[in-house]
Amino acid sequence: YWPATLNYEISVSCLYVHELLLRLLRGNESGSGVFQAYESLLERMLSGDTAEYLIPLTLRLFEKRLLSALGYGLPLTHEPGSMLPVEHDRYYVFDPLRGPRRVPAGTPGAVRGDSLLALAHETFETTQQLQEAKRLTRAALRAQLGDKPLQTQRLWLTKISGKKEECEQSP
Repeated sequence: YWPATLNYEISVSCLYVHELLLRLLRGNESGSGVFQAYESLLERMLSGDTAEYLIPLTLRLFEKRLLSALGYGLPLTHEPGSMLPVEHDRYYVFDPLRGPRRVPAGTPGAVRGDSLLALAHETFETTQQLQEAKRLTRAALRAQLGDKPLQTQRLWLTKISGKKEECEQSP
């Protein structure tokens, strides 16, 4: 199925994905995992589904799968060192290279354990889980991409009245 026209959000999301692939794939280091993640993303984006959560869900799954396929899988289910399992109702600060570390509720940058587990198992149930998953995958991607910002974020800024604080609405 290929829709006659793509809406702006899907079009920019696909450009974002292509920018990620161009920046993260160095030379010939692609494999079947990258292509499977990309194929799954395209199938979902072009399915004709108009659910509000479609784009954020599809992008979070793609980002997680892409990182994993490139050898940067996210440690989401256990605390490093102690190997204690992440608990749904606890809070954690997440380091994309080391994993989650339990912290008190209210700690700046903390995410709930259920968000870590939702991303790990790809079973999102709330918008909060998707929003926190976005922060996690963005941190992991930033660690691989370096300081150079993604250009597709400018397209979101153009669409959303040019307000800089609205950049968080980008894919």
